[in-house]
Amino acid sequence: MEGLHGKITELLGMVKEMGKVDGKQSATENLTDKLLQVLHDLPCLDLSRTDHQAIQPQIESSAVTLWNLAVAKRTSGKLGAQLNAKLRHLSSSLVFLMCTKSGDVNTYKRQTIMSLKTARAWLDSNNPSMAESSLSVASESIEKLRRQLVDGAASGDGQGAGSLMQTKLEIEKEYFKLLSYKAEAACAQGQHECAVKLVQSAMELLQSLPHETQFLAMLCYNFGVECFQGKTFEAAVTWLKNSFEMGKRNNAVSHKNQARTLRLLAHAYLEWDSQQYWQRALNAIGLANAEHSHPAGLFLKVRILLRGEETDDTLQAGLDEVLRHAELTVDLAITTIRLVLQHKRAQVGFDALRQLEVRFQHSPDLGKLIVMHLEALLQQKQLSAAKVLLQNYLAGEAQSSQCQSDVIVKKHFHLLMWEQAAHAFEEKDFGEALEWYNFSLNLFLCGERSTDTNMAKLHRNRALCHLGLQQLDKAEQAVGEAEKCDSSSGHTYFVKFKIALARNNQQEAILALEKMGDCGVEAVDRKEGQCGSEDIHGLICLAAQLAFEQSSRGVAVRALECLMRQSPNPGQVLTALRCLTRLRLSSLTDDNKRHDLDIIISYIKTAFQKLTEVVKKVSLVSKNKSFQNEAAWFMKIAWNMALQCGDSYREMNELFTLCCKVAGLCEEDAVSLVRQKTCLLMAAAASLKEATDSTEHTHKADILRQSLKHIEDCYAICRKIRDLSMISDSEGPGTDLTAAVLLVLYEFEARARLGDPELEAVLEKALLLPQVEPKAFETMAALAQEAQTGCRGLSIRILKIAIKKHLQSPNVNYAQVSKVFHSLVELALQTGSSTDPDSRDEAWGYYVDVTDIVQHRAQGSYPEMEVLWLMTKAWNCGINFYSAGKYSAAVRWCELALKLLGHLGSLRANYEHQVGNLSNDT
Repeated sequence: MEGLHGKITELLGMVKEMGKVDGKQSATENLTDKLLQVLHDLPCLDLSRTDHQAIQPQIESSAVTLWNLAVAKRTSGKLGAQLNAKLRHLSSSLVFLMCTKSGDVNTYKRQTIMSLKTARAWLDSNNPSMAESSLSVASESIEKLRRQLVDGAASGDGQGAGSLMQTKLEIEKEYFKLLSYKAEAACAQGQHECAVKLVQSAMELLQSLPHETQFLAMLCYNFGVECFQGKTFEAAVTWLKNSFEMGKRNNAVSHKNQARTLRLLAHAYLEWDSQQYWQRALNAIGLANAEHSHPAGLFLKVRILLRGEETDDTLQAGLDEVLRHAELTVDLAITTIRLVLQHKRAQVGFDALRQLEVRFQHSPDLGKLIVMHLEALLQQKQLSAAKVLLQNYLAGEAQSSQCQSDVIVKKHFHLLMWEQAAHAFEEKDFGEALEWYNFSLNLFLCGERSTDTNMAKLHRNRALCHLGLQQLDKAEQAVGEAEKCDSSSGHTYFVKFKIALARNNQQEAILALEKMGDCGVEAVDRKEGQCGSEDIHGLICLAAQLAFEQSSRGVAVRALECLMRQSPNPGQVLTALRCLTRLRLSSLTDDNKRHDLDIIISYIKTAFQKLTEVVKKVSLVSKNKSFQNEAAWFMKIAWNMALQCGDSYREMNELFTLCCKVAGLCEEDAVSLVRQKTCLLMAAAASLKEATDSTEHTHKADILRQSLKHIEDCYAICRKIRDLSMISDSEGPGTDLTAAVLLVLYEFEARARLGDPELEAVLEKALLLPQVEPKAFETMAALAQEAQTGCRGLSIRILKIAIKKHLQSPNVNYAQVSKVFHSLVELALQTGSSTDPDSRDEAWGYYVDVTDIVQHRAQGSYPEMEVLWLMTKAWNCGINFYSAGKYSAAVRWCELALKLLGHLGSLRANYEHQVGNLSNDT
């Protein structure tokens, strides 16, 4: 019991709080949901118990409060349909919470009224299932009322016969309403058979409630409308037939409403199955028109006749009924004629149009009919008749002091004429197109105020027609009119461009191009957006194409250059650059090669900038095939042009650098990375060649530093290839090693020429490479000797490394070994005094080494001329020491010379005699 009182107290508290909520539907809805939950957990109160009787007044008061609150808020528009239903449900549920085994008539009446209104609220909120629960309660209350009535009459409680009849009538009214609501709930849930039975039960009450016949007929009509809209046409037919039959009772429903029901019934038959129920549809519409003749019904009859493919006479008779109707509007007439024409009854339609034009000849809507007539004639390809109709209409407009047709009708006229003209223009029937455009011009001149843009477009179209007819003077006159109307249109100057091309007037064509470009800039300034600018630059593209087709190369180049400079569309710019590049390549000769190379380089640079812009805007460039194709094209051009540069090393360097940059924009795969590496190698080599040819010291240093930058970038690419293991199948280890060696050599050369102290570090880098050929070290030694600082010590070290590499080879090339020793000995002999034995100790050590090789390893393979050179140098050293009185040193060197003499071949005899004579003299 304590739990019950607690819940009752909570419920009453929330009801009081509900009364304080003002204007906040969300707060009201939250409280309502909480109340529903509390109510769900409450048992019915037994009013036979004293404690339950004590709280009855409070519960009744709360129920009344909620009901009045719902009424007030709903009336003021502050309550939605669903929340209204919930509040009424709460109120009625509180009333039924108090269970009594017996009650009076007023109690049952109140319960009935509250339940029915709650059910109505649930139906209005599209919740038929909840409505059914309220209707079930209402049904119980009505039954209790009936029993009370019967019991009262049997007991003779003093109520008069008139009062009993009145009460019975009231009960029947409520029961009629109950049946209607139940039918509505059933229909809303698609339970049409159940709904029909409920309506039939309600019909049985009409004898005592005749004034409800109209309501029940309207209810059936509404059910029919809902079923028709839901495309359940069979159910719609049933409801509409019931509605019509009920409407016939004592003329309960007006003839207009009956006709409306029959029209919808005919429509339902037609949509249900037009072949099977065609005759029923025709019968229904016949009855509808008999009940009340309305243009909509007559139109529907024509539609049904067309579905049945009746003869022209039958159709004409039905159509005449429509056309003669006093309430016929021009719009409905046009809809009817259009329907007839759609069913390929052209002659019937044209006859009807002529009748209508006579009937509505003084109507302001006459223009609509003539537009319809013109459209029909054009669809039927009756061009001569269409022109006659149009001429008559224009003559009438010209004679009128006012504009007879409204703006929309005239716009429709223009659209038809322009569409016909455009079709003729596509067929290259320029005379026919011009005729239709002139019709449009005449209509504009009939007092109509047209926009400058429309007039400009019309004159441009006329100019193009004259151009197609080779009437150049008339074309110029027409485009001049267009320019007067709208001087900011790029399309006007495009037409002027075409006329200039036709006259082969390149100067005028270029001037028109410049005007087009200016229009593109103005479009951007006017903030017309990307579309206006792109439209004009698209015209410039087309202008370039036309110039190509007519062999106007200079004009085409100007058009493409204009596009390249001004277009905001990267795609258009890249297309223009491709065309310009092809043009330059096709005219490339030895006389202008360097100049054209510079221009092509500028084109590729611009292409790289545009491609870079695309990269920033497109997140998945690798999936953009168009972008990839563009980048690949310019990359190949740069590569091929670089290979053809010959001794133009500056241009070669730029082209290889650009090729690498563009390749870097492509998808990063093995092929792309190897291509970038190769480009950087070639660019570095070209830079070194350019530096060799340069005579200006500062410029040469800049180029050498640029070469070092190429080398640094190439190292980075090589590391990426190694780290990602992305060397392709076509790139073997040998190729990678070759690139590494070249990089070291290029870096050594650049640093050597710059006098960079890091040369020895580069040598160490070379020593870390596997299987480097001795030739590479020989090259480095030569470069070290040419260095600005004269790196003699480094050269000697490198030469020793080269000799060591040679001698470690399984097949020693003694010819190459001899050249390295030649350089090494020459370097050693270049320093110190020729009469100081100590200054020749370094050279003596090299002699010892080479003599050992000649005696013990070469086995006659050491080149004889190199042995002779070594012998001669050693002998001369001995002679110099002898002349200076250094006899022991002289003997040592001369003996070395004689030892080498023993290894000469064919030359030995000659030099042996000379040395012998000289020895005797000394």
